[in-house]
Amino acid sequence: MKVGSSHFDLLRVRLTSDSSVVIQVPHTCQSQVEVVFDREAGEVRPPAIDAPKTLEKPKITFHASGHYKMTSYIGWLPISRDRATVVGPRLEEITTPRRMLEILIPEVLPVGSKYSEEMDIVLDATSSPHVPLRCTVSCMSREECERVAGSNPKWVDTSVWEIWAILANEKQAWVFTLRASDDSVFYPRLGFFIPGEIKWGL
Repeated sequence: MKVGSSHFDLLRVRLTSDSSVVIQVPHTCQSQVEVVFDREAGEVRPPAIDAPKTLEKPKITFHASGHYKMTSYIGWLPISRDRATVVGPRLEEITTPRRMLEILIPEVLPVGSKYSEEMDIVLDATSSPHVPLRCTVSCMSREECERVAGSNPKWVDTSVWEIWAILANEKQAWVFTLRASDDSVFYPRLGFFIPGEIKWGL
């Protein structure tokens, strides 16, 4: 992410050979599942669920199989604790734009130590209003992305400001939309929300 002449480390993103996508925070921080929205149990948080705090570089892997895994662990009980996994469609089945990840961005980010115009996805927030920002990550077919992008779209209906960049392989495109919405309070840390059905450990 860029603001003026300053660059900030937001995420590391990698496409794998099987079209899975790995998104990782580039610095070590405290990580924990803070809330789960379960179809049957509703909204559940620790200590109602077992979700230990860890010190790590949090990572989310969107596997081609449709299992989207975090490095954090959750369970109803410690004995059933497993990696937090959201089940969604197989990546190859996603053709029209689907929100895969919502990232809540804190007011302060680490200044980037490395920067390459050729290798980095740069989201320029210089012209953004000084309000809380979030980044919506969407997946779709490459053909659909080219069609939509050609019309200079507003990627998210609730955005009041947005800038976007695309990461694509031969078949699919991932759109990273840095945007301002109706948020009025900065999230205190980098936060992630993955839409889908949670898979609980046995």
